[in-house]
Amino acid sequence: MPRVKSTDKTREQLVKTVTSLRQEIAALEGAVDLLQKERDTLFSILERAPYGVVYLDKDGKTLFTNTEFTAITGYTLEDVPSTSDWFRLTFPEEQYRDEISASETWKRDKAQRETDSVFHKRLKRVFFRSFSVVCKDGTIKEIEFRPSVLDDGSTIVMLADITERKQAEEAFRESEKQFRLMVQHIPDILSVIDTDGNIIDVNQHACESLGYTRDELLGLNVQDIERDFIAGKHAEQWKRMVPGVPILVEGVQIRKDGTAFPAEIRIGMFESGGRKLFLTLTRDITERKRAEEALRTSEKRYRQIVDNADDIIYGTGKGGCFTFINPVAARITGYSEDELLGRHYLDLVSPAYRNDTERFYRLQLIRRRQNTYYEFPIVTRDGTEVWLGQNVQLVIEGERIVGFQSVARDITNRKRAEETIRELAYRDALTGLPNRVLFNDRFTMALAQARRHQQRCCIMLLDLDHFKEINDTLGHSVGDKLLRVVGERLTGLLRTSDTIGRMGGDEFLLLLTDIARVKNVTTIAQKILGAFRNPFAIDDHKLMITTSIGIALFPDDGDDADTLMKSADIAMYRAKEKGRDNFQCYSSAPR
Repeated sequence: MPRVKSTDKTREQLVKTVTSLRQEIAALEGAVDLLQKERDTLFSILERAPYGVVYLDKDGKTLFTNTEFTAITGYTLEDVPSTSDWFRLTFPEEQYRDEISASETWKRDKAQRETDSVFHKRLKRVFFRSFSVVCKDGTIKEIEFRPSVLDDGSTIVMLADITERKQAEEAFRESEKQFRLMVQHIPDILSVIDTDGNIIDVNQHACESLGYTRDELLGLNVQDIERDFIAGKHAEQWKRMVPGVPILVEGVQIRKDGTAFPAEIRIGMFESGGRKLFLTLTRDITERKRAEEALRTSEKRYRQIVDNADDIIYGTGKGGCFTFINPVAARITGYSEDELLGRHYLDLVSPAYRNDTERFYRLQLIRRRQNTYYEFPIVTRDGTEVWLGQNVQLVIEGERIVGFQSVARDITNRKRAEETIRELAYRDALTGLPNRVLFNDRFTMALAQARRHQQRCCIMLLDLDHFKEINDTLGHSVGDKLLRVVGERLTGLLRTSDTIGRMGGDEFLLLLTDIARVKNVTTIAQKILGAFRNPFAIDDHKLMITTSIGIALFPDDGDDADTLMKSADIAMYRAKEKGRDNFQCYSSAPR
């Protein structure tokens, strides 16, 4: 029996042991599940990180890489299963790889970051370093590594592509280098001064221009090198300055040897380390001052020449308004200088010539013509028309046209003489009507237009009936007056597009253009005959006189001027034969 009891007791102990083991196994399984969940949570967080992430165990085996890691480097977890694989792929040059491997960066840092954060208590070592990495596609990127060593020896490495930042930093360094080089060689005096006027920095040109060494200048005050500097006055000006709004002043700079030169000084305010400073750019303007003085002398001499010239001299802006005039312009136009300045030149041009004059100036701008001659009439203050002949010069600054400069002369007498000569050459001296030369010229043009547009035109040859009897009985004076009145009466019967001319003696020629129907010609001829049946009042005489008319049509009665003239002459004599005071058309006259 006691033996049975012992067995039962052993069985009871065995059950307790198994139960305890089951409980421990369940606890371990729960811990494993919890650890797995924590790991999954960690990997999920790392996957969503905005930078590349690599998780390594203490032996350098790669346990995890996120998507951003692949996006930056091109490598996946399968490409870099260990740190040795990573080094081999990303640093293919052995010497560079050895230098990086030996770097303290990849050794465990002894420093320990202690924070109140539970997470950071596990991150015992954090350090930063960037390297040039060969990516999977062969490109080289600058990548910044931020490894964090955990208590268990594993490492989380965060990666960021800083290629653009590195390029920007390099560009900035190069720009800064170039800027410093430029500042040292800029052909102006560059200096930095404080609010008390003490010089705290200068460029090389300042030393060369003023004759001091750099150390000597840094021990001086502005008043030592600027003759017109007044400490209190300028200090007040400086207080009112704001960053980004420079001021421009002129002064006189004094060299170490006591000589001086005029200077243009641009002053700008800026802040550095909470301290207000002033950057001054000083330029030697000796040559400019000489040029300005020479220009003033030249302008004075030029003004004297302009004011004493016999011709009109004036200038206009590109828009056409007067910018200056000389006394002759004021005398001829009748307007004072104040009345003309700012006024548009077209205001003075005779209305009938304004369009042509404006077109002339516009062409000068388009074609950039220089020294062009042009004639046009102006209307003076008292209403008199004065003709000007002028040479126009473009005023160009750089490549930009800014206006016109003109020298004009009164050519009114010449234009009148030319008009008189023209009248004598092309007009009948007795009646003022076109003579044979002018009539033939217009006839030729009318024929050309009629051919081009397939139109009709005609000429009428008028011969006064028994005109010789008036000359013989009443004298040539009355006969001449009668011819003038006949010309006026005929002119009143025609259109403005038609032409009437006197061929000499008592013969008149009429040119009618754009004839729609032949009937229109006969209607005009009848009107002329009717007009002649009214008496002509000459002095104390009322004269009755008729006319015989010969008509020739283009192209019916001839294709050229000579043929049509002969046809009209034949028709006119036919009208004479039929008893005068009638008209005959060549096409219906016997040949």
